[in-house]
Amino acid sequence: MQLIDWQDCRGAFYVDGSLRDIYIQDTTAADWDVFLDAISSKIITTFVDGEPHPLPKQASEIFERNGDTSFLLEVTLGQLKMNCHFFTEEEIELDIDPSEVTSQAELDAIIEVLSLLGSALGRDVILTDENMPTSIWIVFDAIKADVHFVAD
Repeated sequence: MQLIDWQDCRGAFYVDGSLRDIYIQDTTAADWDVFLDAISSKIITTFVDGEPHPLPKQASEIFERNGDTSFLLEVTLGQLKMNCHFFTEEEIELDIDPSEVTSQAELDAIIEVLSLLGSALGRDVILTDENMPTSIWIVFDAIKADVHFVAD
């Protein structure tokens, strides 16, 4: 897998009060179950309405009650945290605070997660500006099993 140099892409993590999003699009309930299984290999904490809660075995348990409760999955990668709010079954989305991405170590952790999820799901995974899935910074290409920076 090709490594991305922090100096080449540090501009993707400019701090302006917005987040960066990681998307896996056109997902199904089965994809969410693969996501939960894959991400459970990381340090995660899950919350329901702000209170710690065990990770459900299936994503359907989360989506069945998501209208009534708030479910958050937090992935801890050193000083960096990624959050998944389970907005919709059709799209897996995690967000990152760019102020937490300050070196090659955090970039490598992000790339590791993109690669983990893309490989587990056999899908492309993109890192974008907040709420802008067409403003792509980094891509895990599932066909090539490779990650690359999309220079502007």
